[in-house]
Amino acid sequence: NCGLNYFPSEILKLPSLTHLALRRNNITSLLKDIGFLSDLVYLNLRLNKLTKLPASIGLLSNLKYLNLSSNNLIEFPKSIGNLGSLKELNLSNNKLKNIPSSIGNLNSLEVLNIKANFWIQLPDNIKKLELESLDIIS
Repeated sequence: NCGLNYFPSEILKLPSLTHLALRRNNITSLLKDIGFLSDLVYLNLRLNKLTKLPASIGLLSNLKYLNLSSNNLIEFPKSIGNLGSLKELNLSNNKLKNIPSSIGNLNSLEVLNIKANFWIQLPDNIKKLELESLDIIS
């Protein structure tokens, strides 16, 4: 809750960063180079004003927790399927209409929260996931 209107580029100079919480700001976009934060395990961008994400978010191969709830996301990149370590994904309270089929590649995913979006079309291969929790109430 720092009143940030942008994602600070200085953060990219911290390649060993493992936890990043920039919740409750006014950030509208992420830097396309966010994938350089390859050690990131925890990323919380809840309560911002993001409308889309760069494809490079799929380069965060060590990410286990991703909270993008309460933004203005209207689409989600296919590169999400590259986040093989991801255990928890929160996309609730956005404006999503569908989830890319690449989500079926997230073999480690245990918790998926996509409630309170526009009507979401779930890909068929979501059945492959061994989720412990799925929240899809609209």
